[in-house]
Amino acid sequence: MILLPVRSCGFQVAAAKRGSASRPRCGCEAAGVERKFPERRVMKPTFTAAVCTALVGLLALSQSAIAEPKTARQCNSDWAANKASIQASGKTKRAFVAECRGIPVVARQSAAIEKNQYTTEAEAKGNCPSDTVVWANSASKIYYANGSRNYGKTRSGAYMCEQESVASGFRAPKPARRAAT
Repeated sequence: MILLPVRSCGFQVAAAKRGSASRPRCGCEAAGVERKFPERRVMKPTFTAAVCTALVGLLALSQSAIAEPKTARQCNSDWAANKASIQASGKTKRAFVAECRGIPVVARQSAAIEKNQYTTEAEAKGNCPSDTVVWANSASKIYYANGSRNYGKTRSGAYMCEQESVASGFRAPKPARRAAT
């Protein structure tokens, strides 16, 4: 005789050898209790396998989401390799590297624009057609003509008409000192 565990009863069943006509009975069936849902034994392993497969798939997908961000050097090399196409899309190098590294880019807030100051050169040219457009640095109160190295590049400033900038208290830059040879 072979003893097999049966889950529905909790008792061991004495199974008859093959070919035996009599059906073995456990303690529950002997007491008149029927076993319900025998197909449950097939569903449980199938359900467990499906859940395990889903968890393994989610784990594999989450590894790519947790991947470490690129270094600044890697992002700079990506910028150098694809500079023309990235610039054509309207991104600056600063914005591209920040996006590449996963760092949120905070927009720079310009100083408050006063009367007769313009955010773009085209806007200034439209409002003063007979005058020269200059870049007025509001921190130093110096204005720079088009072609100078600081034209449109200082942190705080705006485009203005030259006559209006002089009237507002701005001055031209001092001439550069040259080293004696």
